[in-house]
Amino acid sequence: MAIVITVLPLTSFALPIHFHLVRIITLPTKDGHGDLLRYDPGNQKIYASMAYSAGAVINSETNNIDRIIRGGIENPSGMAWDKKYIYWTSNGKVDGHPHDQVYVISKRTWKIVYRFRPVGLTPDAIYADSKNQRLYITMDDSNWIDIYHFGEKPRYLGKIILYPSSGSGPDVGTLLAAQDRLYVPDDSWEEIVDLKNHKIVNKVNMDLPTVDGKPSHTKGQVYDEKTGDLWVGTTNSGMLVFHGDDLKLIKRISSRSGIDEVAIDPGYQLIYAFESKGRGFDVYNAVTLQPIAFVKTGYLSTHTGAVNPRSHEVYAYAGMDHAIFVYKP
Repeated sequence: MAIVITVLPLTSFALPIHFHLVRIITLPTKDGHGDLLRYDPGNQKIYASMAYSAGAVINSETNNIDRIIRGGIENPSGMAWDKKYIYWTSNGKVDGHPHDQVYVISKRTWKIVYRFRPVGLTPDAIYADSKNQRLYITMDDSNWIDIYHFGEKPRYLGKIILYPSSGSGPDVGTLLAAQDRLYVPDDSWEEIVDLKNHKIVNKVNMDLPTVDGKPSHTKGQVYDEKTGDLWVGTTNSGMLVFHGDDLKLIKRISSRSGIDEVAIDPGYQLIYAFESKGRGFDVYNAVTLQPIAFVKTGYLSTHTGAVNPRSHEVYAYAGMDHAIFVYKP
């Protein structure tokens, strides 16, 4: 496992950058695929969907685990939040039967205060729009987005149909609440959903090549507010960079392996692409659109990660070590 990695200098730095491994946070679960990490700027917590069951709340100031949330959460997936609650999706199976649930967790007590079964099938990514008090939950096996009103007991408001009508369904996109815009990856497509009229207003098929007979899909992504660029990972075609407004492709950039999730450090303008098979994550310069490093965790299923933009620490979930590796550039 590499502890220090020297990379090429960024345009905003005079000296080369080093990634130091500063902490390994061992999670109370088994080796396996942890689905998502997210940083909450309101309380400086990192939320982790652990492999198989339960969610972890990590204090990013101390890098210690504050709380493990169980309460029947099976195969936790996405999470979103407002000032009072975390909304956590779960799409596992119990005794062979689907266990689609969304859990509402108090940020004051860290206890589950409510749970509900969504209208669609297989809840995955979830987005919280504080401006409009809305939750948007993508449904993998229905290929639509459930819409709910915020609160301890979220109220169903309707759905947004996605494209295409068949396939593997949507993955983790990114919400621009100020612009009433949601970017959604779906199979080999990238689409923009207008949250005012609940319609797809633009979509682009990447026509991604197959590798070993497997089609390439669009995956996790981030929006760079400084440049207006949208960075979209793919399963076997590297990183795609688009103009965020019109989805015009700017550049294709290579990656070590298929990309699962993507995170951004807006202050340093670094893009991180987490890769299960690559056993680590690629690092890109958001200004020059160049790959500048690959950081090895050394473990398979380094599927997801997050960034604390205050400390610039990078959190990489090394699934086959059931641990979160914390690096600092």
